[in-house]
Amino acid sequence: PDCRRTYPWGREDKDLIAYYKKVIGVRNAHKNIFSYGDVDTLKADGDIYVFARTAVDGSHDAAIVALNRGTAAQTVSVPAAGFADGTSFQDQLTGREAVVKDGQLTLNLGANQGMMLVKA
Repeated sequence: PDCRRTYPWGREDKDLIAYYKKVIGVRNAHKNIFSYGDVDTLKADGDIYVFARTAVDGSHDAAIVALNRGTAAQTVSVPAAGFADGTSFQDQLTGREAVVKDGQLTLNLGANQGMMLVKA
């Protein structure tokens, strides 16, 4: 079977490895949210899944993770009732900012893209 090949030493996908290192770095930099925080699903619709993580240590830190497993880019409105209007989140993977407006967070997700938004 093709799934039992040896590791491709010297032919690794360097971009994929760099991406995983970046995601792991974000998780390690915000352990109180991503390792121990509460999880709340905000949206699950077709190829889109969005959830919030909130710190349990009383720090009021929060993050929103948005995933698009589809092959087309999508603009997604996410209910953000737990966050006040004007609350700003910064995507730790791209640097883009999203702000809660009228109880909604509008995110532009590319095809097969994820966002790790941390409350600013």
